[in-house]
Order: sequence, then C-alpha cells, then structure tokens
Amino acid sequence: MMKTLYIDRREAELHVDRQRLVVNKGDLHIPLSIPLKQISRLIVNTSVTLSVRDIALLAEHGITTLIINARKGNFALVSGDYHKDASHRLRQYQAVCSAQLSLNFSQELVRAKLSTQYGALQQAITQRLDLRLPLLKASDFLHDRLEVTCDSIESLRGIEGACAASYFAGYRQLFAPALAFNERNRRPPQDPVNVVLSLSYTLLHVDAVRSLTVAGFDPALGFYHAPYHGRESLACDVVELMRAHVDVWVWRLFAEGILRQEYFSYESQGDRPCLLGKQGREVFYIEYEKKACLWRRQLRRIAYLWRQRLSRAIPNVEVHHDELC
Repeated sequence: MMKTLYIDRREAELHVDRQRLVVNKGDLHIPLSIPLKQISRLIVNTSVTLSVRDIALLAEHGITTLIINARKGNFALVSGDYHKDASHRLRQYQAVCSAQLSLNFSQELVRAKLSTQYGALQQAITQRLDLRLPLLKASDFLHDRLEVTCDSIESLRGIEGACAASYFAGYRQLFAPALAFNERNRRPPQDPVNVVLSLSYTLLHVDAVRSLTVAGFDPALGFYHAPYHGRESLACDVVELMRAHVDVWVWRLFAEGILRQEYFSYESQGDRPCLLGKQGREVFYIEYEKKACLWRRQLRRIAYLWRQRLSRAIPNVEVHHDELC
C-alpha cells in the first residue's frame, strides 16, 4: 500500500475527485488516479498545480501535504492530523513555561543527541581505519561531554554547538574531496552533501511534525528550540535526536555510489549554487522511503514517550479562567 506520494514532474496538475487524487501531465496519455486511502503524505515541488480547495480536502482525509521549493530551500506544510484531547497540549504549555522542566527536557535531549553522534563516529571508525585519527579526535571530544549538565539552556546550547563543530570536523572527512564538503552550510547549501543533508532533514522534520501532532502536541512549542515565528520548534527538538542516523545514511549513499556527483548541477550565479537534478531526486526519494519507515516508527515512539513523560511530570492540568466583566 502506498503511504508517501512524491510528485516531482514539472507542471503536473493535481486535483481531488471522488476520494481519489488525479495527476495530469502533458506526457501522460492516461491521468494517474490514486485512492486517497492509500496516501498518508503528499510531497510536491512548487511547479506542481494544486488548488487550496484540494489541499483542504487532502487535510480532511488526514493527508499531510509538503510543498518544497528546491531553489530557495524552504517548504510549506499542511497537516490534517490533529489530536482531539487538549489536555496533552495544556501539559506541554505548562512545561514550556517552566524553566526547570524545559531545562530538564533539553539536557536529556542534548545528551541523547551527543550519544547518537558519538555512536555514528564510532561506526565510521570501524569502517574507515584510514581516518581513525580525525574521527577518534571528534568522538573523544563528544565522549567527554556525554553527561553534560548545565544551569541554563543558553549554556547548554554553547556546549552543544561546540560538539556539533567537532562532530562535523570528523564527519566531513568521510566524503571524497571532489564533493567539496568542507563544512555544514544551508540556505542555500553549497555542495552535494549539504544539499542531501538539508533535503533529508526537511523530510524528517515533516514526519516529526506529523508524529507530534498525532500524539497531541503543539509542534510549534519546543523545549530546547525556543518558540519562533513560522517554526515548529518542538519538531526541531525531535529531529535533533535523529540527525546522526540521517548523517550515517547520507554518508553511505555517497560511499556506495548510490548518489553520484553527476546527479548535481552547479550555478555560478543565482540563489542556489548546487542543485540535485531530476535523476538524482528520483534515486534519492526511492532510497529515502526505504529508510523512512524505520525513522517514522522511531519518531512516533519518541512522541509517545515524551507524552508519557509529561503526564508524569504534570499529572494534573490546571486551567484558570479569568472572570468575565
């Protein structure tokens, strides 16, 4: 059964007709017609035509729609999965307003992230003995900070930032020099590895939003990532726990020749210096779906574990109504 539908054809036209999604394209003799019950998420690029009415109908059927602008590196997300029990969100609001609870959650999150990054580097060491020294240097730096304890989220962010710099100093050694992966950069990504990392993190972020929403959370209110206009901060928190898994997968895509340099194009001018071409995107999306099933289960598990943790931390939800004058 289809779960995720990718539409990456230029000028494709989509519309909903009698419980089915119809895809029209000039080079298709017969339009594609897919039952809505077979789709849980729809991912399209900005050249696809899809009306607001149809996006609303998809949301009514619980289908998440992600619209990706590959050239600008941003996206729009519409999700129809909303949990009807508001008590979970009320607990979340109270926890976010508690400096101590936010710090506790943030410290556990950063410790877990550093642990997965450390594990990723250790895995790389066993497979790339020729890079043992730079990888060991980075992993030792993380190992010494696995039990990080801070008295503020600001201090925690400083330590996490230093660990991220050390981690990527080791991680980038895994890629061929021709890929020019010298640092982590985005908006826009400058090289093939950063292009694939950014796209992978974006897709993972969308799945995190959906998992949190289904579990009853407000994805916009994070603990480690402060609420910010237009950002699903809690989803950013969850994605931090999964980044190292994505990083290892991206490394293997290039190391095994699944993604090759000829799949990418470069522009000397414009706002997008490096682009993943159509053939490369097709390969990428197929490979991503193979792995995403596992990652989505992990995201759902994280969301429900966090909900249980909040229920223990705040067993009784307090609601105060101001008197009407």
